[in-house]
Amino acid sequence: MEIFLYTLSVMYSPGPVNFMGLNSGLTGQLKKTIGFYLGIGFAMLILFVLFGYIGEAVIPHGLIHYIAGTVANSRW
Repeated sequence: MEIFLYTLSVMYSPGPVNFMGLNSGLTGQLKKTIGFYLGIGFAMLILFVLFGYIGEAVIPHGLIHYIAGTVANSRW
């Protein structure tokens, strides 16, 4: 669970990864770090695909519209 929380915090926080990208772009080191950023993008893709498959397996198909409507109308 800890690695899951760490992954979410690194991917979605406006801090570490974005500042590293800004720094590498400003200092002309983009060629050295492009693999790192492609890896982050690929990790996010895998995470979203897994969430989709897990959600499809766990949530009954008859309830999807109700759950989506409830979440869309809630105020967080």
